[in-house]
Amino acid sequence: MDMYQKREMRKNKKMNEDTKSLSSTSINW
Repeated sequence: MDMYQKREMRKNKKMNEDTKSLSSTSINW
């Protein structure tokens, strides 16, 4: 696996986690 793919995967993972935390936050509201 090359560095670019790794970086993309990490970025996607972070985005997913951000979305999850956002959705859970909106549910708490």
